[in-house]
Amino acid sequence: MIKKKRKVLPSKKIKARDNSWLLNILNRIEIEESIVEEMKGREKEILSLLRKWVASKTPPLTPHEFGKAIYLLGLFRDDSAADALARLIKHKEERIRVYAIRALGRIGSKKTLDTLISVIGSQSVGLSEKMAALSYLDKIGDERTVKLLQELLDNEDIPPEIREKTRTVLFELNRNIDLKNGS
Repeated sequence: MIKKKRKVLPSKKIKARDNSWLLNILNRIEIEESIVEEMKGREKEILSLLRKWVASKTPPLTPHEFGKAIYLLGLFRDDSAADALARLIKHKEERIRVYAIRALGRIGSKKTLDTLISVIGSQSVGLSEKMAALSYLDKIGDERTVKLLQELLDNEDIPPEIREKTRTVLFELNRNIDLKNGS
């Protein structure tokens, strides 16, 4: 039996103010990268809502929906949401901070790279946040990042988890830079 692909989005005739369809998407157990493809043609509307919710001091979402909205912004690689996501690094809930850092990593722009580098160097963020930031640096980092990671490894006070992740990321980053430079 062949399964029919379920249509995710409502028709465009539904009023823009009715966001229940987007909330239904956010309440899914898993949001796959393929969801971005399913949303083709509605990106402007969807991104506008997501950016509005993420920038709001009191978003009309449950914590679960809020985390998924942040994640979805990362899937869309929406650089215009970078400032709002960066502000969420100071959020009171750790999982929201980690979602924001992962979204910034997925966006992968120079602006988001700078934010991720500042997270790693910050004394005010925890292990989870630093590990999340490190996990994207091998893909989006540059020569500055190599220097930062080498300095981080020289610090004897860093936790073993950070040290090990830093070594791995530094190896991959150097390899990626060599590939870019044709070495």
